[in-house]
Amino acid sequence: MSLPKELNVIQFRSATLRADHAPERIESGGDTFAGPVNSPVAIPQTPARTAEPVGTMTSSLFPAAGTRVEMDTGDERLSEVRVVRVTDAAVTLSLALDDVPPLGSSVTLRWPAVPRGLYAVRATVVSLDENRADFTISTTPVIEQRRMFVRGGGGESVQLVRADAPECVGLVHDISERSVRAHFTDVELRPGQEMTLRVQLDGEVVEFPATALRVSAIRQQVPVRGPVVVEMVAIFEQDERQAKIIRRYVLRQQVARARVAALAASDALTAV
Repeated sequence: MSLPKELNVIQFRSATLRADHAPERIESGGDTFAGPVNSPVAIPQTPARTAEPVGTMTSSLFPAAGTRVEMDTGDERLSEVRVVRVTDAAVTLSLALDDVPPLGSSVTLRWPAVPRGLYAVRATVVSLDENRADFTISTTPVIEQRRMFVRGGGGESVQLVRADAPECVGLVHDISERSVRAHFTDVELRPGQEMTLRVQLDGEVVEFPATALRVSAIRQQVPVRGPVVVEMVAIFEQDERQAKIIRRYVLRQQVARARVAALAASDALTAV
């Protein structure tokens, strides 16, 4: 269906579209809509600026004013450094006069990362005002893990073997090359107790002597009174062959969870 000729032209006025403020003519159809108003067709648009370029830090990532961060000067670590102000260009910190780093020196700043670990960035002192120092961030934040061995997994079957008690089966909460945290039901355990643990990791089984490091127990009360759930953290020494099995398993689990999280985020964006 064709429109009346007088409706084929849309006229509107704008104080910004033309210098002479004359009526703007936009023809329906044709090539006019191929590019921005008053711009030739096919002229590329200016690329968007990245959200967190190197050298900037915003309050959405860096701790808010009033919180504490750790400063590593290379010679010592100062854990009670107060954040005064955070801008896109600089971070202002307050600390004891004797601890203020020299102008132009570089330090590492750290603060907690969720769910675990620490964010770490390199920063340079650009100005000083008594016990306050302004820093520019020179690197993008990275997450540091302070554990010697990374833990992972969860939900795997673990068999508890003791010389003076029946064998029982529980579930792994997480495992590393030198420790395991597991849950059992209605068992008596105490710190320092020796045992043997067998853990099913995909198609492989690792078995090792272990010592209970921490033990806690709580009885189920809701919805009804139930069994005693025991959480145990045990430490052990592994030969390199079994340590490699655990290490590779933990890595596979981390990669798999990262893929699931990425897919979930992609699905959420698609739904929007």
